[in-house]
Amino acid sequence: MLYIIGVIIIILIAIWLIKKLGRFFSKLFKVLFTFTSKTIYFIILGPAILCTKIFYGITKLLHLQSFIYYLLSFCSLPSFIYLCGIHISYSRKEKFINVKEFSLNKKRQRNDIIAISFFLTLEGIGFLFIPTVIKVTEEESDAFIGLGLIYIVFAFIYTFYKIVKWSRENRTNYEHYIEWRKWTQKDVDFISEDDIENILISISTNLLEQDKNKNKFTVDGMPFGRAIAFISYFNKNLDDEDPIYFSPIMSSDENELREYGILITTNGIYISVQGKQDVEIPFMGLWTIKKNDTKTFFDYGLSFGEPKVIEVENNFCSLNFDFFINIFEQIENISLAMLHDKVKTNLDEALESYKDAEIENAGERFNIKQHGNDIANAVELGGLGTGLSQNAHIYNNEIKGFMNGARGGGYAAEYGNNAIDRLTGKGATNAAQELVNGHQAKSEADRIVGGVQIQTKYYKSASESIGAAFEHKQALYLNTDETMMQIEVPRDQYNQALQEMQKRIKSGQVPGETNPDNAKKYVRKGHFTYFQANNIALAGSIEGIAVDAAQGIVCAFPGAGITVVLSFASAVWHGQDIKEAAKQSTLSGLKVMGRSAVIYTITMQLSRKEIINIFTPKRVIGNPQVVKSLGGIENPVFSGAEKLAGKINSSALAKSKAGQALGLDQVKSRQIIGGTVTAAVVFGPDVCKAFQGKISGKQLIKNSIVNTAGLVGAAIGTPLPIVGSMVGGAAASFFTKKVLDIFIEDDAVEMFRIMREEFLDIVMLYAFNKDEFDIIVNGTIANPEMSKILQNMHQSGSPKDYADALINGVVQKALSEREKITNAKIEEGMRLLLEDKSIA
Repeated sequence: MLYIIGVIIIILIAIWLIKKLGRFFSKLFKVLFTFTSKTIYFIILGPAILCTKIFYGITKLLHLQSFIYYLLSFCSLPSFIYLCGIHISYSRKEKFINVKEFSLNKKRQRNDIIAISFFLTLEGIGFLFIPTVIKVTEEESDAFIGLGLIYIVFAFIYTFYKIVKWSRENRTNYEHYIEWRKWTQKDVDFISEDDIENILISISTNLLEQDKNKNKFTVDGMPFGRAIAFISYFNKNLDDEDPIYFSPIMSSDENELREYGILITTNGIYISVQGKQDVEIPFMGLWTIKKNDTKTFFDYGLSFGEPKVIEVENNFCSLNFDFFINIFEQIENISLAMLHDKVKTNLDEALESYKDAEIENAGERFNIKQHGNDIANAVELGGLGTGLSQNAHIYNNEIKGFMNGARGGGYAAEYGNNAIDRLTGKGATNAAQELVNGHQAKSEADRIVGGVQIQTKYYKSASESIGAAFEHKQALYLNTDETMMQIEVPRDQYNQALQEMQKRIKSGQVPGETNPDNAKKYVRKGHFTYFQANNIALAGSIEGIAVDAAQGIVCAFPGAGITVVLSFASAVWHGQDIKEAAKQSTLSGLKVMGRSAVIYTITMQLSRKEIINIFTPKRVIGNPQVVKSLGGIENPVFSGAEKLAGKINSSALAKSKAGQALGLDQVKSRQIIGGTVTAAVVFGPDVCKAFQGKISGKQLIKNSIVNTAGLVGAAIGTPLPIVGSMVGGAAASFFTKKVLDIFIEDDAVEMFRIMREEFLDIVMLYAFNKDEFDIIVNGTIANPEMSKILQNMHQSGSPKDYADALINGVVQKALSEREKITNAKIEEGMRLLLEDKSIA
C-alpha cells in the first residue's frame, strides 16, 4: 500500500516538475524567439529607419514633406504600392475631412512607411549591385545577391503588412469622421442670439417635468447671483452667455457653501455633482448624442481639431439625457450655426447690410490679384526663358568666344555694329557665322543689313581696312550681280577710306564702277571707331557694356512683347480693371526685358578673357604712336570657369553615357557663367527677401522650384524658337505653382487670412456708418499696396500684432474725424428738445 502511495506521489511530483519545466522552457523559448525576431527585424529595418529619420529632418527643414514623399513613393515598387493602396485614398479622405491637427500625425505615419519601404528596396538593390562594382568571389557574389533579394522581399512583406494593419486600425475611424464632415456641410441659416434663447427657453419649459430635482428655475425666476456662483466653478461667467435653466442642489457638506446641479445657458450645459468631476457640454460643434445601457456619449467629431467625445453616466444627475436625444434636431441647428459662426449679434444685424459685401469684395479682389500674379509670374518666366534662348543663340551661333582670340577686335566690330543696327530696327544678320563645313564661306558677307551685304574690315589704318577687301588688285567680295559689297570701316577712318576707295575705282579695281564719286556706295561708316571696337572685346569697358546691354535688350524684345500681350489678356479675362491690367502687363514686360538684358550683359562681360586696365593701353605693333585699345588683365572669373569646365568635361561622369546624354562632356565656361548669373538674377531677389524676413523659408523653396520649372520648361521648348520657349516656360511654371499650392500655402495667403481675422475682431466692435466702414476697408484689407503690407507683416515676426497696429491706426483715424460733441451742442440739443411742441 505504501509502495502504491509512493509511486503516486512520485508521479504527481514528476507531473508538477514537467509542468513547471514546460512553462519555464515555453517562456524561455518565447523570450528567445521574440528577442531573435526583434533582433532580425531591427537589423533589417534599422538602417531604413535611421535613413527615414534623417530624410524626415531634411524635408521638414525644406518645408516640402508632402511633395518630396510623393516623389519618393515613385522610386520603388513597394512604396508605390503603398501610395496607391493607402496613402492616396486616405489623403483624399483627410482632404475632405479638412482638419490639419487630425491628419498631421496620420500623414507622418504614412510618409514614414513610404520612406522605409523605399530605403529597404534601395538597400536590396545596393546589395544586388555590389558584385558589379567591386571584385568578389562567386560565393560572395551569391551571398550579396541573396541578401539583396531578402531585403527586396522584406520590403514587399513590410508594405503589405502595413497596408493591412492601417486598414484594420483606421477604416472605421475615417468613415466616422467623413460622416462628421458631411454633417458640417449641411446648410444652416443664420440665427440670432434671441432665436437661440427662445429655442432653449422652449426646451427648458419641458425640462421642468423631466428633472427629478424639486428646486428648478427658468428664465422668469432665474436667481442670477446663484447662477453666477455656480458657473464660476467652471471658470466661466455670464457676461458672454445667458442662463436659461437652473436646477441647483445645495452641498450636503454643511461646511461647504456651494451648490451643485445643472445649469443650461445659451452656450451649453454645465453639470456639477458632489464628489464627482464637473462636466461641461458646449452646444457648439455637438454632432451626435448616443446612449447605451450605462453611458450617454456627446460626440463633437473633429470640431475642435481633434477627436472629442464627452461621456456621462446615465444616472449622473437628476436629468434624463433621453430628453436631449429626442430634441437634438433643435440643438443641432444651434450647434451648426455656432460652428460656422452664423450666430448674429445685434451689431451684426446692424452692419450686415454692407459689411459682408465689402469684406467679401476685398477677399475676392485679393484672390483675383493673387491669381493674376501667378499667371503674370508664369508668363514672365516664359518671356525670360525666351530671352535666355535668344541670348544663347547669339553667343553660341554668333559670338562663339571669338572676341577672346587674337582677332578679337574684328569680331567685336561685327558684334557691336550688329547690336546697334538691331536696336535701331534695321534687322541685321550675322552672315559670317553661317558656316559651311565648319568654316565661313569664302568671299561671303560678314553682315547683312536691310538686304545689303557688308564686309566689316577694322584695321589700324584706312588704307589697310580698304586694302583687305582686295587681292592682286581684284575685289574679293562681290554681290550676286557681280558688284562689289559694301566695306564697313571704323568710324574714324571713314573719310580717308573714301579716298582709298576712289583710288581703287580710278585704277579699275571695282567691278562695274568707273566714277570715283560713287565711292560712298562701297564704303560704309561703322558705328564704332577702331579704338572703340577693340575696347568692346574687353570686360568692363564702356563700349563693351553698352553693346552687351543693347544686344541684351534686342534679345529680350520678343519675350517681353509676348509677355505684355498675354499678361494683359489674362488679367482682363480674370476680372481685373483694364487700366490696372495695362499697368501690370507693362510692368511684366519691363521686368522681362530688364532681367533678360541684365543676365545677358553680365554673362557676356564675365565671359571676356580680359578685364579693362586703363593704365596700360595697347599700342599697334610697328606703330607705337597709335593706341589700339585700353590695356587688359586676366579675367579671374573667365579663367576659373574655363578650368571648371575642363574638369567637368574630363570627369568620369561626363565620359559616361549618362554624362554624354546630359551634355556634360560639352560644357563650356560660358554656360557655367551664364547659369550662375541667371541663378543670381532669378533667385537672388527671393533669397534677399528671405534674409530680410519678408518671406519664409518654405516660400523661398516654393518660389525657387517654380522658377526652376519655368526655366527648364523654356529650355525644353527651345527647339520651337520664341513660341516654344514662351509656352514651355509659362506652362511649366504655372503648373508647378498650382501643384505646390496643394502642399505649401503662400505667405501672402496666410498673412491675408490673419489680416482678415483681425479686421473682423477689431472693426466689428465699432458701429461705423457706411462711409466710415468703406474708408477703413480701403485702408486695410482692400489697400492697393496689400502686397507690400503682407511682406512687412511677415517681416515683423508677429503678423497678428502688425495687423492689429495697422487696423487700429486706421480705425482711430476714422474715429478722430467724427464730429466732436461739445457742451454747447448738448445744450443746443436740449433746448431744441424743450421747444419741440410735439413732445408733450
